Amino acid sequence: MYSSTKLATATQKVIYTALLRASQIPAGFCYQQLSIDDRGTPYCLHGFNGVYLSEVGWYRVDPRGNREGVDAQFTPPKEQLAYSTRLPGEADVQNILAEPLPVVVQTLQSCNTWNEVLRNPPDVSLESWKQYSLISKVMDYEIRTLTNEDDSVVWKMLMYASHESSLETVQKQPYLSRYAINLGRMGDMGFIASINEQSIGAAWLRLWSGDDRGFGYIDYSIPELAMAVIPEHRGQGIGTKLLMQVLESAQSAYPAVSLNVRANNPVVSLYQRAGFVKVEGSEVVNRTGGVSFNMVCRFSR
Repeated sequence: MYSSTKLATATQKVIYTALLRASQIPAGFCYQQLSIDDRGTPYCLHGFNGVYLSEVGWYRVDPRGNREGVDAQFTPPKEQLAYSTRLPGEADVQNILAEPLPVVVQTLQSCNTWNEVLRNPPDVSLESWKQYSLISKVMDYEIRTLTNEDDSVVWKMLMYASHESSLETVQKQPYLSRYAINLGRMGDMGFIASINEQSIGAAWLRLWSGDDRGFGYIDYSIPELAMAVIPEHRGQGIGTKLLMQVLESAQSAYPAVSLNVRANNPVVSLYQRAGFVKVEGSEVVNRTGGVSFNMVCRFSR
């Protein structure tokens, strides 16, 4: 049975956009391509909105009534939409459009009832998205749980996370190697993204004890996050998916998750959208001569 909740009426989005614009708030239209029954084909377009907030920039929001399993929230800068892409073939269109997609308008004009829309949901094939100048984050990878056998993957991702040029360099520096050595100790958990069994990214947590502390240490009860995606697969939403998967799993076991990041790293905005906030007074000069600081994402209990 088709999930009608994913076919949120485009009319509502148009009205919402019009009200925002009438209040002098820039607004537009956003889309995801989602499986209708959460199993694969057929797919449909799910529409929502983008608004421009002076202190945040463009922020995507899904104005709707929530239900069990759907919890869209307005929590800038953290983005919390009703749905996320999980299956191969699903996609998250990154553009914020000034007008609704023509295919959506055509569907509404040609259908007289809601049931007709359900039988003929608007959709845009991935191949034809270029004609709309759409940029998408398409799910063509898999995410699995990190295991003790993923030692080589963690070391490789640590090399990218630390901006080093070789594994040997990472392994020779105790303050870096502590993030990967003896994988599988108490508190270690994480996820790996892969394509055709080739690892392309990872995000993992590590608890600290005694004098063994990472750069982002805050408290013994709070694990620190390390994360990386290999360069050729960045900008595709893989890091976002890994991060959200780790946070979702961690919130049942820990009060918070911390991390350390370079101030000039663009990934800071991703962490902010995920709910991380800067730890005031944590700025330090890092080993490259730049500035790094800690961030923490605290879970509500």
